[in-house]
Amino acid sequence: MIRKFYLAGGMHSNWRAEASCISAHAFIDPRALNAGIDDPAVYTERDLAAIRECDGVLAFMSPDNPSGYGLSVEVGYAAGLGKPIAWIDTLGEDWRSRYFGMHRHIGHRCPDFFSAVVWLTRQPA
Repeated sequence: MIRKFYLAGGMHSNWRAEASCISAHAFIDPRALNAGIDDPAVYTERDLAAIRECDGVLAFMSPDNPSGYGLSVEVGYAAGLGKPIAWIDTLGEDWRSRYFGMHRHIGHRCPDFFSAVVWLTRQPA
């Protein structure tokens, strides 16, 4: 069965391509979903609708993510809906790391994209 996973996280690196290459599942990329849209009301509603429709969220926090605010909204919304969240955290000793304790608590921590997708596919649909 093909599952749909929302890709939450940094907007500047190419991690989404890496994550989506390791599985035959469908991945929702908010960058593609909202290409050319600058209105926060529009892209926020599109992102939230995609999270409602997905089977789980793959959340990636990396040092090239400027803040993590958008990621926080996406992960919090998914948690409120009871969606499984695979959390990949590469912040290490970055100064922001101490502010992501809640994210680490509500998501299943995974060491890499492959582990995250495997864990998500094992969650009930």
